Amino acid sequence: MAKKKMILIIVLVGIICVLGLDLMRIAKDQGFAMSGQGQMGQTQITFTGGNLDQIAPIDEDAIADERYRDTPQEAIEAVQALAPPEQVYRWKVDEVIFQKESDEYAVLYYRAVKDKNQECFTFVKLKKKQVAGSVKYAVLTFNPHERNTKDKFMKMGGFDYYVQINLSMKDMDRNMGVDPEKRFIWGSTFYDDIYHLKIEGQAPTEIIPYMQFDRQFYFWYYDDIQSDKPYSQMEFTVE
Repeated sequence: MAKKKMILIIVLVGIICVLGLDLMRIAKDQGFAMSGQGQMGQTQITFTGGNLDQIAPIDEDAIADERYRDTPQEAIEAVQALAPPEQVYRWKVDEVIFQKESDEYAVLYYRAVKDKNQECFTFVKLKKKQVAGSVKYAVLTFNPHERNTKDKFMKMGGFDYYVQINLSMKDMDRNMGVDPEKRFIWGSTFYDDIYHLKIEGQAPTEIIPYMQFDRQFYFWYYDDIQSDKPYSQMEFTVE
């Protein structure tokens, strides 16, 4: 029972983080003031069920042409002008770990280095659009995770709990894939069990090893999981 309560707390904290990031973006997109210290005007959004694409859809047509840049990296780094000082480094692409594009969207998972002790790993989704005769990019939404050399990586609950939490949050998150018709799943973990994971009988599309400081991590994703179930009800095995 105690373990189940702890899992629920972790899930709720994760949901709050996801909602918080998107509420900040929503406030900015809707014209609420954001100061140099990252404060913004007050707004209120009531959670009524469904995922963020349904609750607070992004009006892609409202993105001004001036926000588009020639490359995904330039579009990401353009956000530095809106970020609070302590977060500016997050928007400098020092290493691209994963990148994928379609005709309409691009996604990246990248490393941003602040100093020898702190880095940030961010998954970002961008819109592609023809502007002035060429394809350009603008940031739509993002999911950053700061890492520090002092971080303690606890294997609380094990790999099974990690997968359960990841899937549970997907029901509430935005579609972060490049094709709105596909069911995209992604994650990052230090468990090498990821090589033995099957969700609904399917192995990840790709697993990309990378380092977080001196520790091995794995970025993984499903390009299009074949299932009609809600993510939280999908079955998985670790073989």
